[in-house]
Amino acid sequence: MEFKLIKFDKLLNELKHNRPLEENLSKIIRDIEIEFDFQSLGIYLKIPSENVFRLKISRNISYTFTKTHIFSHNDELIKELHKFRLLDYKEDKKFKFEKDYAHLLIMPIYFKKELLGFIFMDKKEGFFSDKEISKLRMFASIISLIIKIFVQQNEIEQLTENDEVTGLYTHRAFLARAEYLFSQVIRYHRDLTMVILKIDNYPNLIRLYGNEKTDTLMKKIADILKDDLRYTDIIGRIYTDTFAILMPESPPAKVISAIKRLNTHIMSLPEMKHNKIGWGISGRHDKISDIQEFLHITEEAAFESTRKNEKDNINVVSEEK
Repeated sequence: MEFKLIKFDKLLNELKHNRPLEENLSKIIRDIEIEFDFQSLGIYLKIPSENVFRLKISRNISYTFTKTHIFSHNDELIKELHKFRLLDYKEDKKFKFEKDYAHLLIMPIYFKKELLGFIFMDKKEGFFSDKEISKLRMFASIISLIIKIFVQQNEIEQLTENDEVTGLYTHRAFLARAEYLFSQVIRYHRDLTMVILKIDNYPNLIRLYGNEKTDTLMKKIADILKDDLRYTDIIGRIYTDTFAILMPESPPAKVISAIKRLNTHIMSLPEMKHNKIGWGISGRHDKISDIQEFLHITEEAAFESTRKNEKDNINVVSEEK
């Protein structure tokens, strides 16, 4: 167990820093990729306001069902996970995330008997060893801890309407206005576009410039957004590294030029010389049932955009997704 203790002690130490949830999960996924030989892997997390579970981050998934399916508390899988035990399937293909597998592990992610989500991992050939299963349990425990910390931080931050650094709406305030606008757009059949701006590797900015100068940079970015966008657009700083924009009466095709202009202005800031940003753009359509799904889809597009090496850092979500 010596290797495991050293490995997880190092991982816990790195997770002490106040980083975005996606960045911490990506770090864990990278460590899992080193430790395991698997076919596919995914982490589903609970969306509190909807009481459903959506895929948050994944590796090597080819099955479209897995990428798009939303689990509710009525699903048999979620009922099984509420027993808070590992689900281990070999010959019994009761649940699956790929079309075929030899061994599937599904581990609940929970804190004090509250199901926060789950992690699954499967093998196309062969079986996971007892040692690997023990490692997966430890990774699931780490994930549950950082999710709970993230939730508690958000609960504190969302008590106010405006972000203290930028003056923009907080996550809660943005979502409240977005939900109302979303309902009106559906009622009157109008265009609505969601835009997410994600600052890549936010902790690197803090290391380079310190907290005070990084806050000043976030205010500069917020000022650019406020100066360039219309007064009817709703703007929020929904996470430390993420800005959200809701643009009524605008389809995605008509906002791209504005986003390119914003991108140029932001990237011309001296502090952004050694960093990059990613944009996600999606338009509302009939397949999007609520504002949380709308936000989630656009967040994923922005996150994927930051992972690309190409100069084009604007990711427009097609309606088929």
